[in-house]
This record gives sequence, C-alpha cells and structure tokens, in this order.
Amino acid sequence: MRTVTVVSIMAMGAVPGAGAAGPAQAAGLDPQTRANASTAVEGEAFAHAKYLAYGEEAARTGERRIARLFADTAWTERYDHFAAEAKLIHFVRSNVADLQESIAGEEHEATVMYPTFSRQAAAAGDRRAAALFREIAFDEADHAAAFLRALVELEV
Repeated sequence: MRTVTVVSIMAMGAVPGAGAAGPAQAAGLDPQTRANASTAVEGEAFAHAKYLAYGEEAARTGERRIARLFADTAWTERYDHFAAEAKLIHFVRSNVADLQESIAGEEHEATVMYPTFSRQAAAAGDRRAAALFREIAFDEADHAAAFLRALVELEV
C-alpha cells in the first residue's frame, strides 16, 4: 500500500503570512453576505462541472440539442454567475496567496479527506470506492507538490 506524503509549506516556513484571511474575506461585505456568496461560488462551480458531465452523456447518446443546452448553461454558470460572485468576494487574490490556498486545500484532500473516505468505504465493504479514494489522494498530493514547487520558484 502506498502512503501519501505531503511536505507542508507551513512546516518548511515557505508561507509568509500563512493563516491570513481566506478568499471570502472581501472588504466591505457583511459577513453573512460573504458567506452566502462563497456558498454560491461553490454551487456555481459544481453546477458547471455537473452540466458539462451531463452534456457529455447527452452527446454520447446522440441528443445534440440537450448536449448544447447543458453546455450553454454550464458556460453561464462558470463565466457569468461564478465569475461575478468570485469578483464580489475577491476569490482570486495574488499568485502567492492563490498558491498557498491551493496547497492547503490539496494537502487536506490528500492527507485527511480522501484517506478518511477510503477507510470508511473499506469498512463498509465498498472496495472500488476505497481504491478510487486512495488513488485520488495520491493525485491530490501530486497537485500540492506541484503548487509548492511553483510557489518556491515564484518566491526565489
């Protein structure tokens, strides 16, 4: 069994200002408004991905009109709704801050979330799901490492 290893940028001291306010800490917004917009951004991103997947299935089954409907709606979710809400909450900040946030998220997925999901699936007898979650954990660790390399190169 492979073990996921993630070298935390926090442990390496490569993150100046780590723990700073996250992307939803947009100045001038009421905290509840920020929370609502942050939730909305997540929903729009998921809708975008979901509609792309649905559109692929519609295209695969020859339903071109439905495939186009899903593709068009996915575009609106990403490039209209998500973009406007992301701008509202200052979702994208700076390359350094965005890399730091990405590293933290990928590390969490690699070392906490997916290993937990894998153990729970294995305990329930869902071997395929457990294996999938383990495989994704390794991918997430690779993503964290790639983001860390980019951060180190950026700060050199």
